[in-house]
Amino acid sequence: MTPVAPPAAPALPVARRHIGLIVPLTGVALLVACATPPGPAGGPSTAAVAAAMPAPAGPKARLLLRGAVPAEDRYAAYQFDDPLLCQGPRPLMAGTPQKTPDPAWLGAGQLTTLDFVILRNDKPSCSVRWSFTPQPGRTYLLQGLALGSGCSARLVDASQPDRPQPVADAAMRSAPGQPCLPLAQARANAAASASIQGGQQGGEAVLNPSATTRGLEGLIRP
Repeated sequence: MTPVAPPAAPALPVARRHIGLIVPLTGVALLVACATPPGPAGGPSTAAVAAAMPAPAGPKARLLLRGAVPAEDRYAAYQFDDPLLCQGPRPLMAGTPQKTPDPAWLGAGQLTTLDFVILRNDKPSCSVRWSFTPQPGRTYLLQGLALGSGCSARLVDASQPDRPQPVADAAMRSAPGQPCLPLAQARANAAASASIQGGQQGGEAVLNPSATTRGLEGLIRP
């Protein structure tokens, strides 16, 4: 499959809303953004995804992808060949509201940049971008939500499905007008957000009182 071009268009208006199990904190807050995402018209097919991203050699981490999108839409994850500059996006996995994708593998111990992308009318319509360094043997969850013409997405460590944890070094790279926020600035933003909003108690993630584990059921299979 021919590598897709990185986004060139400026970001569209931001859609902001908290979702999921965990209140906003570093690596878990999901406030963003609707930008022109990577990917060719039509988005990645399941066969193309499988062919484009074989399992990496060496230490690995597992990635799960979940999306809450309208019935006619699809969602996908892209991984970048150049994670620092957000260049060289490749389809990693794709799913539909009727079928969740199989887990994918990430190379551990190296900077990784991922996009959660919504495919609407068979065209990419919105994306949220995260960078982090996967750790060997861990399981990560990239989970996104359609919000009208925009979207939100979070990244958590789901190695223990009933106790999802923030990813310590996760930084959101997408911002209005900046589809690839410099990594140092993104990390500074994440640190500032955590210091203002908190979200931890005794080193543990603080959960919403009304939250349940329903959204994480079935993430870890025997």
